[in-house]
Amino acid sequence: EQAVHKDMPSLQEEQSKATSSTAPAPSDEFGCELPPDSVEVFDEQGLEVSRSWSTFDEAEKAEGGLDKRLVDVMRGAGFEAPTVIQAHAWPILSGGRDLIGVAKTGS
Repeated sequence: EQAVHKDMPSLQEEQSKATSSTAPAPSDEFGCELPPDSVEVFDEQGLEVSRSWSTFDEAEKAEGGLDKRLVDVMRGAGFEAPTVIQAHAWPILSGGRDLIGVAKTGS
């Protein structure tokens, strides 16, 4: 288990929380039927969804992945792994595709 940062949960903890959340469903006000800590990847064109990069090593070594210099800066800042949204968004963006991410902290 890798901690993303000293005060942040690991990707595995976030994914477990997202799939086993017992929180009440959010109101229709938000236009979302998923628990607030979940990630859903949807492609309206029906294209294959990219596999998430749950570690910096995966992000760096993947085809079209992140530059080593960028990964080194994140590691140097104390991060040990991508956050949940980063793990899902980076492969999509690296493939040259558009992405809209909606989160509790903003879009």
